[in-house]
Amino acid sequence: MKSALFKLASSTLSLSLCLLAAGCQQSDSLDQIQSEGELIVVTRNSPTTYYQDKSGPTGFEFALTELLAQELGVALKIQPEFSLDAIFLKLRRNEAHLAAAGLTLTGQRMNEFGHSQPYYQLKPQIVYLAGSYRPREPGDLIGMSIAVLAGSSHADSLHALQQTGFEALQWEEIEEVDSMELLELVSSGEVDLAIIDSNEFGVQQALYPRLKVAFDLGGEQQLVW
Repeated sequence: MKSALFKLASSTLSLSLCLLAAGCQQSDSLDQIQSEGELIVVTRNSPTTYYQDKSGPTGFEFALTELLAQELGVALKIQPEFSLDAIFLKLRRNEAHLAAAGLTLTGQRMNEFGHSQPYYQLKPQIVYLAGSYRPREPGDLIGMSIAVLAGSSHADSLHALQQTGFEALQWEEIEEVDSMELLELVSSGEVDLAIIDSNEFGVQQALYPRLKVAFDLGGEQQLVW
């Protein structure tokens, strides 16, 4: 899997360079990054984005941004944040050149921020504990305890469902940005369900063999910077 992701990272470099060269915000211009000699990237800690192992920093988003920094001839400065809200706040304050954090492209994000071409597709998935009740459609979620990451596209999807005939739907938004926290909540029985992106669940499912996918919540979504 790492090899496939690394190839994907390489193929995305030209798209990322075009994004930076276009200067989504004036302070984020390619000239500024190269003159300052530093590419500042805000991200989150998770197995599919950025984390530390015995060899040092690693993760798909780290590998991708490291390739970009090398192409630009600058140093890479990673700034991990502990909530999605903090990641977007850093962008609004121009404290980072880009966010590489496994972020899906939503209408609200598209309107507020510049973004790269999509580089990966995934599906949001409802995860439950094997042996417990398995919901099979959105209506089955009513009355169940659901955990999602605060400020995530998953929370947006639940809000949308709530406004289209599922008013009784309830959920809890967790500030942590590591989806493992959500899986722990389901595994321990603290909540009935969690919504996890398919790529993140695929990487972590071996650690939680009793957790299964109930159904996909909506269609494919696109990852962008």
